[in-house]
Amino acid sequence: MSNNVRWTPEQQQAIEAGGCDLLVAAAAGSGKTAVLVERIIRKVIDEANPLDLDRLLVVTFTDAAAMEMRSRIGSALAKALEKQPTNRHLRKQAALLNKAQISTLHSFCLSVVRRYFFKLGLDPNFTVMGQNESILMKQEVLEQVLEEHYANGTETFFRLAEIFGSQGKESLSSQIARLAEFLEALPFPDRWIEEQLHNYEATGETSLKDQPWYRELVGLISLKARLAADYHRQALRLAAQPGGPTQYLETLQKELAAMELFLSQCSGEVAWDELRQRLQVEFKSLPRVKQEDADEVIKKRVQKLRDTAKDTIKEIREYFVRTEEELKQELLELGPMLRQLFELADQFQTAYSQAKGRKSQLDFNDLEHYCLQLLCDQDETGTIRPSQLAEELRQQYSEIMVDEYQDTNDMQEKIIAMLKGEADDGPSLFMVGDVKQSIYRFRMANPELFQRKYASYSKEEGSAKRKILLSANFRCRQEVVDGVNHIFRKTMEEKTAELNYDRDAELICRAGYPAPDEDTRLAAGPVELHVIEGNPDEEEENLTVLEREAGLIAYRIRQLLGLEGEPPARVWDKNANCYRPVQYKDIVVLLRSTRDKANTVLNILQQYGIPAYAELGTGYFQAVEINIMLSLLEIIDNPNQDIPLAAVLRSPLVGLTTNQLAAIRAEKTGGNYWAALNHYVKEKQGTPLAETLGRFIADLRKWRTRARQGPLSRLIWQIYQETGFLDYAAAQPGGQQRKANLHALYDRAREFDAFSRHGLFRFLRFIEKLREKDEDLGLAGAFGESDNVVRIMSIHKSKGLEFPVVFVANLGGKFNITDLSRDLLLHHGLGIASLYYDLKHRVKYPTAAYWAVRNALHRSALAEELRILYVAFTRAREKLILVGSTKKMGETREQWLGWKGEEEPLPLPVLATATRYLDWVGPAVLSNPGENLFSVEYWGRPDGKELPVLETGGKQDNLPWDKIQGLAPFAETETTIQGHLEQRLNWAYRFSEAAGIPAKLSVTELSKRMLERDHEAAPIRYSRTITSRPKFIQEARGLTGAELGTAMHMVMQHLDFKEAHSKEAIMGQIEKMVEQEFLTIEQAQAVGWKQFLGLFQSPLGKRLLEAEGGQVKREVPFTLSLPVREIYPDLTSLDRRERIIVQGIIDCLLIEEDGIVIIDYKNDQVEERDLLKKADEYRHQLKLYAKAVEKIFSLPVKEKYLYFFQLGKPILVSE
Repeated sequence: MSNNVRWTPEQQQAIEAGGCDLLVAAAAGSGKTAVLVERIIRKVIDEANPLDLDRLLVVTFTDAAAMEMRSRIGSALAKALEKQPTNRHLRKQAALLNKAQISTLHSFCLSVVRRYFFKLGLDPNFTVMGQNESILMKQEVLEQVLEEHYANGTETFFRLAEIFGSQGKESLSSQIARLAEFLEALPFPDRWIEEQLHNYEATGETSLKDQPWYRELVGLISLKARLAADYHRQALRLAAQPGGPTQYLETLQKELAAMELFLSQCSGEVAWDELRQRLQVEFKSLPRVKQEDADEVIKKRVQKLRDTAKDTIKEIREYFVRTEEELKQELLELGPMLRQLFELADQFQTAYSQAKGRKSQLDFNDLEHYCLQLLCDQDETGTIRPSQLAEELRQQYSEIMVDEYQDTNDMQEKIIAMLKGEADDGPSLFMVGDVKQSIYRFRMANPELFQRKYASYSKEEGSAKRKILLSANFRCRQEVVDGVNHIFRKTMEEKTAELNYDRDAELICRAGYPAPDEDTRLAAGPVELHVIEGNPDEEEENLTVLEREAGLIAYRIRQLLGLEGEPPARVWDKNANCYRPVQYKDIVVLLRSTRDKANTVLNILQQYGIPAYAELGTGYFQAVEINIMLSLLEIIDNPNQDIPLAAVLRSPLVGLTTNQLAAIRAEKTGGNYWAALNHYVKEKQGTPLAETLGRFIADLRKWRTRARQGPLSRLIWQIYQETGFLDYAAAQPGGQQRKANLHALYDRAREFDAFSRHGLFRFLRFIEKLREKDEDLGLAGAFGESDNVVRIMSIHKSKGLEFPVVFVANLGGKFNITDLSRDLLLHHGLGIASLYYDLKHRVKYPTAAYWAVRNALHRSALAEELRILYVAFTRAREKLILVGSTKKMGETREQWLGWKGEEEPLPLPVLATATRYLDWVGPAVLSNPGENLFSVEYWGRPDGKELPVLETGGKQDNLPWDKIQGLAPFAETETTIQGHLEQRLNWAYRFSEAAGIPAKLSVTELSKRMLERDHEAAPIRYSRTITSRPKFIQEARGLTGAELGTAMHMVMQHLDFKEAHSKEAIMGQIEKMVEQEFLTIEQAQAVGWKQFLGLFQSPLGKRLLEAEGGQVKREVPFTLSLPVREIYPDLTSLDRRERIIVQGIIDCLLIEEDGIVIIDYKNDQVEERDLLKKADEYRHQLKLYAKAVEKIFSLPVKEKYLYFFQLGKPILVSE
C-alpha cells in the first residue's frame, strides 16, 4: 500500500469502492494506472478480507502495460513483506504474482484456448502466427479462392469481378479481404451477415423507414438543413449591422423561415416521399443595393454566406431526386451481388482456417473467436447465454478489472460479459479509462461501449452500477490545463464529437510545480498558436508549407535552449527536484501522421543544428540501403530482371558507372541485361570491367546456392560480412540510421525464417504485396529514450507519454477521409452499403444506404480526430505550442473572428464541416475575449510577420572556401591553413594494427596463428567452410574427414566408459545412440567399434575405465583471457593492457590425486613416422588447454595426450 501517496477523495473512492460494477472515467494525467494498482494491492493485503491475486482477472491494452502493472504490484508486495516478513498470505501472493492473470485480453484468450483445446478440436501443440505470416498466408489463400472462381464462377461472380476489377484498393480481392477483416472483429458475424442480406433482399416488402440506416439518412439531411440555416442566421446578423445591406433582410428572413419549417418537419418517422414534398425552400433574386447604401465588404460577405446556404440546400435536393420506390429497387438489385460477396468472404475464411489447421496454427483473431465460442451457448430462442465453462471460470474470479476500457471492441466486450455472467453472485466489474482518449477506432475499438455505461451508471454511492470521475490532472501546468479546457469546451459536443466536454469532463489542475526564483525564465506560459501563410511569397516559394513550419519550430526550440541570444528557459526536473535548462530530450514534435512528413521536419531541424529523431512508420522501403539489398535479393532469386540488376551494378556493391553500364549493353543489344552481362564477360576477358563483372557473377552464383541451402537471415548476414556493406552504410551520412535499417532487414528475415513456409521467393513476394497495398515497415529505431534529441512522433505513438515541451505541428493538414470514398462501406451498427453500378451505362452512384453509412462513418471520423487532438494537447507538462498553416491567412482570420463571443460550443457549421484541426483550433482560440489563455502569432506576408531565417552553420568564415572548392593552391600567407588541411587529410589511426586483430578467437584458430609465428610462415587467410553436408550426399559418398571426426567425438561424449570393455558392449551403446538420434545410421556405420575398443585396451584407456565417475569429465568448455602481446609480440603499437578472449572445448579430463591429465582426440590421417611432427602442431593448443584447466580446477596439469584414433596410439606431448 502506498502510504506516502496523498490520494484525492475521488481516487480514494475508486480504490476502495466495492459491491458494485464500477466505471472510473479518468482524465488525462489523473493517475488512473496508480489507482488501479493501488486497488489491487489493497484487495490483496486487506487484513479483514484478504484476496488471493489469482482471484483477480486484470485486462490491459498492451503487454508493456501488463508488465508494468505486474512490476508495480511486485514492488508493493516486497515493501509489505519487509514490514511483515512472516506473513504467510503475503508470501503466497508473491509466489502467485507470476501466475496471476494480469495480461492483455488476447493473452487471456490464449490461456483459455490452450486449456480447453479438446473442446474445439484443436491440435494441443498449436502455435500462434505473427501478423506478417498471417498476412502472407491470407494473400495466398485468397488468390487460390479467386482462381477457382475465375475458372468456374457464376454470372454474379463475373459481374462482381467486372465491377471491382483486379487492381488497386477497390479490387475484388481487396474488397473480400477488407470484408473478412471487418467480420473477424464481430462477435457473431453470421448473424450480422443474415441481417444485412435480409435488409437488402426484403427491401421490396418494407418501407425505407424500417431500414436501420434510415434515421441516419434523415439526420444527414437535417444536419445540412441546419447548416444552411446557420449560414443564413450569420448573414442576417451581418446584414443588420451598421453598414450592412439592410435591403436583404426581408428576403433572408423568408428563406430562413422556410428552412426552419423544413427542419421542424424533418423526422425519421416521416416517409421518404413525404419528406421530399416538405422541402419548400426557394431562393429569389436579392434586391439591388446601391454602393453608397452599404459597405461593399459586408455586402459581399452576406452574399457569400447566402450562396453557401443555397449550395447546401441544393445538396439536399440531390438526395430527393429519386423516389422511395426507385431507391428500394436499387437496393433490391444489389442484394444478389452482396450475397455473392459474403459467400466469397466466407469461402476465403474457410480456406484460410483450413490452411491454418493443416499447419496447427492460429492467428490473433482466432484466439478471441475460439474463446468466445467456449464461453457462450445459444438457447432454442437464439439467445446467447454464458456456457457451463463460463460459469466454471467465473467462479475463479472475484473481480474483473479492465484497463483502457475506452479501447475495447465488441468482441472483447462480449467475452467480458460472458465471464461476468448474468447472476448477481458473479465477479464484479471494474473498468477504468477515458473516452476522450479513445483513438483506436481503426482497430475496431468502439467508444460507444464506454459512452453507454457512462450514461447509464450513477454517481451515487451504493448504486449497483456506479461511476466515479477522476478529473484532477497531476501532469500539466495551469496554463496548459486552461488552454485545453477552453478549446475542447468550444469543440467537443455530442452531435459531432459523440460526447459533451462539460464540467464533469474538464481537467482540474492538481500538478504541483514549485515557485521559481524571480530571475528564472520558465518555459511555461500561455498556450501558443502560430499560424503561417500557406501561400508563400517569392522568397519562400522554394519551401513547402511543412518546411516553413519546421523552420519556425526550429527557431522556437533554439529560443527555449537559449541559442538565440536569450537565457535558456527552464523546466522542472522531478528526479533532480529543481529547475534546470531545457534540453533537447524535453521536447517532442507531434504529427497526426508521420508518413511523408516526419522526414521533412527531421531534415529541417538537423539543418539548423538540432539533434532530432523520428520513429517513422514509413520510409523503410525508400531507404537507399534497403532498396539496394532488396534489389540484390531479387536478382539472387532471379537474375533475369533488368531494373534490380542495374540497381545492384550501379550501387556500391559493384560500383559501375553509367558509361560502364552502357558499354555492357552496347556489346549485346538484344535480350535481357543478365545475358548481356554474361556475354560481356565472355567476349572481353582480361579487361578490368570484365574481371569486376566476373567476380560479381561468381559471388551471385555462390549466394544463389546459399539461398537454396539455408535460411534467408543467414544469407543476408553473409552478404553483409563478405561485401562489407553494413560497414559502408554506417560510414555514410546518417550512418547510425542506415546501419539500424540493415540490422532490421536481418531481424525481419529471421522472423520470416520462423514462418511455417519460408524461402527467398516468398519473402520477396511478401514485400511486393506490402508495397502494392501502400504499406511500409517503418525505419528502424536508432536512438533510445535517454538520448538527448528532439523526438518527432505520431500522436498515436505519444499516447501514454508526457513531455515538458510539446509542439503540435501540421494543424493545417487535411484529414485523411479517403476510406469514406470507397465503393463499399462497412458499419457495425448500420451494416454494409455499396454504390449502385449501372454496367450498361458504365456509371456508379451512391444509394440511400451509402449516403447514410458514409455520414455515420464521417461523424465517427470527426469525433475520432477531436479525441486524437485531445491526446496530443494533454501530452504537455509545461508548454504547449501549436503550429499550422492556412492559405489566405487574412481572410481565414476574419472568418475565425466571426465566431468570437459565440456560445459554447461553436456553431454547427464550424464543428461539422471541419476538414483540418485548424478549422477547430483557430475559431476556438480567437473566441477567447479578454483572457490571456493563448499567445497567437501570424507569420508570412502579407498579413503576418516575416518568418525567422536561421543560420544553418557548417562553414567557417575564416577559410578560403573558393580556393578549397576549386582545388586551387594556397598563397604563401596561407601556409598555416595548408598545414592544417594536410594534417587532417593525412591523419592515420594510431592503433591501425589492432583494427585487424579479432577480440575473440577459438583455440584452434589461435594455435594455428602461434604455429605460423613459430615457423615464421606467411599469414594464412581463414574462411568459413560448410562442414555439414546434406544427408543424401553422406549416404551416397560416405562421410568426409571432418564429419567422421564429429561423429567420433559424439560417440566419445555419450559412451559409458564402464560398459566399453568389449565389441558387443560398444556396438550396443552406438546402436542406442542411433535410436536416441545422437547419430545417424550412416555415422554409426562409419565410426565402427574397433577404434574405441583399441583406446580402452591401451594403458591410457584402462586408466579411464578404472577412474571413478566424477574423475572423468568430457566436453569441458572454457573461456580464457590472454594478454594480446603474448600472441602478437611484434605489434609494438598495441596497448599492453589489451587482451584477447580465447574459447574452446576440451575433449576429456582425467582428474587424479597428483594432477590432471588432458586427452584430446584426433581423427587426422597421419603416418606413424609423422606422429611427432603432427603432435608438435597441437602443442600450443594443449598448452592453452592446460592454462585454462589449472585456473578452473586449481590443480596442476601433469600430462597432456593426443589420441590418434586412426593409428590407435596416444602421444604424450611435452612442453
